[in-house]
Amino acid sequence: MLEIHPVRDKEKLQPLYSKHELVFSDDCMAVFAMDGEEMIGYCLFSLGADNISVKLLVPIDDIVLADGILRSTLHVAVENGKVNAFYEKSAPENVFKTLGFIKNIETKSLLIQKLFSSCKSCSNN
Repeated sequence: MLEIHPVRDKEKLQPLYSKHELVFSDDCMAVFAMDGEEMIGYCLFSLGADNISVKLLVPIDDIVLADGILRSTLHVAVENGKVNAFYEKSAPENVFKTLGFIKNIETKSLLIQKLFSSCKSCSNN
């Protein structure tokens, strides 16, 4: 059964951040997509005072799973009162474009409000 949930455990996060050569700090988190005991995807991000900054999204070849993980990540931001979402150079901009989450490509901002609308593949059903 697929479960997507936030993770704050430093011992679980530091190896992933290191694997992708990303700097880990106290404001770093992740959302894990788990199929039983197997991790099948994740999003690495940090929460600032009023924003979320997405650092990485895996996988990028399963657009439906990527959409679910990104939406779960943005949900964590909303739950924590963050009103702005951005992505870093290490994040898959092309996936965010495909999913329609790019607000402004120049400022690397994401359309957090899109969290409250249907995903493309869901609207076709």
